[in-house]
Amino acid sequence: MRRTRIVASVLALGLALAAPARAELERLEVEGVVAVGDRAPSASSLRRRALDAAIVRAVDSAALGVLYEAERLPPDFGSQALTQVLGPARIDYTARFRVLEDRGRRPAQLSDDPAASEEYVVLAEVYVDLDRVRGQLRSAGLLLEERGPAAPVGRVRVVLEPLGSYRTYAWLRTAALEEGRARSAVPEELSRERAVLAVETPLDPLELLQALRRAAPPGSRIDALAMDRDGLVLRLELPGEGSEAAASDLTP
Repeated sequence: MRRTRIVASVLALGLALAAPARAELERLEVEGVVAVGDRAPSASSLRRRALDAAIVRAVDSAALGVLYEAERLPPDFGSQALTQVLGPARIDYTARFRVLEDRGRRPAQLSDDPAASEEYVVLAEVYVDLDRVRGQLRSAGLLLEERGPAAPVGRVRVVLEPLGSYRTYAWLRTAALEEGRARSAVPEELSRERAVLAVETPLDPLELLQALRRAAPPGSRIDALAMDRDGLVLRLELPGEGSEAAASDLTP
């Protein structure tokens, strides 16, 4: 995979004195691969799906690179976890893209479908908008905001297990920051099975649990499976979030 980081200038129309907006873009050359089934669609449809796959791969690569450079990359954090954070429409994080080479069909090598005997491949050029990627990663708590000096506070380790959906994790983090008066709530682990947050707060674990219960919408269930002076293990269910809803929310 070839990648280049650039700063692209977007000149505003109108007054000559208008300042140009700038976005930090990363250019990547990636292969997009899609399995060809027994009832394969047209070549143009396969080409489009392969381009979509290339866009996902490019945006995910850029996002993982941002987290790695910031030393904020959780263990075992991959495309499925990024779908929960970035959403399925990775195209929203691109400035532009194009197919450099239509490589067509070939024997299956990289396809995720073990039953596929063939795959369709394109080589694509994708410009990823790193500002948008960073903004979404920051909103999810995976990147820290720039902060000035602050008084030391305690740290409570909150484990959410099982993790029903990204919506559950997002609610927990927001409630910890707002109702729990946390200075930060940084994910140490975020996978399909569980989430672990390091919460910097003046509250102790019992006070934080009580604050979360006060903040919970009617119909919620918050069970403390374990608690000590350093942290909590919680089971959290939000209204309208049964097992079927949770499973669909985790599906890319």
